[in-house]
Amino acid sequence: MQIRLDSDYKSGMFIGTIHALAARFLLMGGHSEEVDTAIDKEQFNDFFKVIKTDPSCVQHFSYVLVDEAQDLAYDEYYFIFKMIQPDHFFVVGDPFQCIYEAMKGASSYYMNKLSSEPGVVTYKLNENYRNKANILQYAQRALKPLQMRDDSRAMSIGGMIYEGKYDLDLLTEWIDDSDSYKDWAVLCYTNAEVTFIMNELKKCFIPVVNFNQRQKTKKEIDDLVNQNKVKVLTIWGAKGLGFKNVAVYGKNWMLYKKTRLEAEEGARLNYVAYTRAMDALLVLDPVYKKRRY
Repeated sequence: MQIRLDSDYKSGMFIGTIHALAARFLLMGGHSEEVDTAIDKEQFNDFFKVIKTDPSCVQHFSYVLVDEAQDLAYDEYYFIFKMIQPDHFFVVGDPFQCIYEAMKGASSYYMNKLSSEPGVVTYKLNENYRNKANILQYAQRALKPLQMRDDSRAMSIGGMIYEGKYDLDLLTEWIDDSDSYKDWAVLCYTNAEVTFIMNELKKCFIPVVNFNQRQKTKKEIDDLVNQNKVKVLTIWGAKGLGFKNVAVYGKNWMLYKKTRLEAEEGARLNYVAYTRAMDALLVLDPVYKKRRY
């Protein structure tokens, strides 16, 4: 982000994760031992527990911008909006893309709560320039269990969709018939499925690459995406990215959970997966599933 801002980046601005900001305040407040312990244990939410015991560490910001606000968990929301208490804030988020509820208790509730505060103006961006119409409509149907309606409109017509049982020959045929390997991504629900697909494609001499966005700079991510290789990622790992052609492989176990919240998150997970595709979407289930298209 600093690179993108170029000369607009000013000294004193903070660009990073909410956890990193909390850690920064704690270090400046003399809590290096607690920070090191939390990092060693990979218990990063402990930053919020410690800072609540010493709120004098918290510095005030006049302006705060929060991206992916639908993924705010309570501690993050409380830290930013109840402890820092910015004079002005700008939050961006999509409630249909909240896919960390089971992992960390994220909820679009906090984003919606902010939008209802006095003086807050909400803008809805309903024009979709990524997905062709058929793909967006298919993704919108995945939200049906939520009893929520996505009113966004595709700004381009067409879009190819195939839904059926996983077939390696079919997948490789489609990939080989395309203009470039880099136009393809295969998205999976688990790391085990990622490993399986990578091994399957390698056996067919199709080049593949896997990466973790959180461990890469923007330039590194761009370089990896532009490599002439098929990207094989988890759905969570593909968030924020888009590809001309996407195959979604695996079993969305969350749809079969007993609780409604888990089933709803499973529907949102499918929505995120399907909306990574711009021109073509293949939904491949390892277990037989009737083809719709």
